[in-house]
Amino acid sequence: MLCSLKHIGGITDLALKMGYSSPEKLYRLKRLKPNSGDFNNPSFDILIDLANMFEDLNMRWLITGRGKVLLKEEAIQPIKMPFDESSLFLNEQEVPYLSITKNDVDKIVKLARKLPKLIKDNKIKIEP
Repeated sequence: MLCSLKHIGGITDLALKMGYSSPEKLYRLKRLKPNSGDFNNPSFDILIDLANMFEDLNMRWLITGRGKVLLKEEAIQPIKMPFDESSLFLNEQEVPYLSITKNDVDKIVKLARKLPKLIKDNKIKIEP
């Protein structure tokens, strides 16, 4: 299912794209365990490789089979708040969880690059 959604030719093609020398690691997952009727579980390394290769892959679906295969950015529902470089003060009581998009990460990186100058110019104060 993932291969067709991502326009990948199949397991062999996916294994090559993941940098594996052989598709055996992935084909093993399609085989049933002896005497149990269950499929083999992916290793943590395979899960990490898939998560890194496909940022929009729903890991919950991959691990449990529940939910949609791919996440949609609008489904993540990032917290919207005014972005003011001089007032970035959050604590766990104000924001119980934080989900961010790539655009938010880009803003944070830009701010991190400006931080030394903002501190030097007394435009932002770091409290212990």
